[in-house]
Amino acid sequence: PAEPGFKRAIIAPHPDIRLPKIQCSYDSVNGTYVSSFEICSDGKTFPESFLVMKKDGVIIGMINGCVSNQQVICDAMYEDESLHDPYGAYQTVFGLDVHPAHQHQGYAGELMQALIETAKKEGRTGMVLTCKKHLVGFYERFGFHNMGVSASVHGGAEWYDMLLCFA
Repeated sequence: PAEPGFKRAIIAPHPDIRLPKIQCSYDSVNGTYVSSFEICSDGKTFPESFLVMKKDGVIIGMINGCVSNQQVICDAMYEDESLHDPYGAYQTVFGLDVHPAHQHQGYAGELMQALIETAKKEGRTGMVLTCKKHLVGFYERFGFHNMGVSASVHGGAEWYDMLLCFA
């Protein structure tokens, strides 16, 4: 099998480029979040920070986020594309997802490392994200620091602010 490869969301306008859209919903019966992986988004809002992973020519994962001068993600960033500042100091991570059939094979880590390298090459000061408590350790492996419980109430969940400084 071919090794996964990374491709920018939009290298050039092309009608065949379609990107993953992650739908996330809360399962109140089991107390868990359920995500579905669907191809449909165009990634035009912040293509410089929307990476997809392909395996054997099929998209199996993605990582994306806007760029901002803020050291935390505020809920408005998820809804208001105008808050994206392509010259901002911090790369955010809104979503990191791997298709369920390809999870637990290291691909999420490869996606994260690719966005870290992209942010460094673009001269960013660092990266910020929010995550659930059980994922804090995963992000700490990349050098992120847990800044505590986030003010974000996105999706009605408790989030933790994570900060990675490149300096």
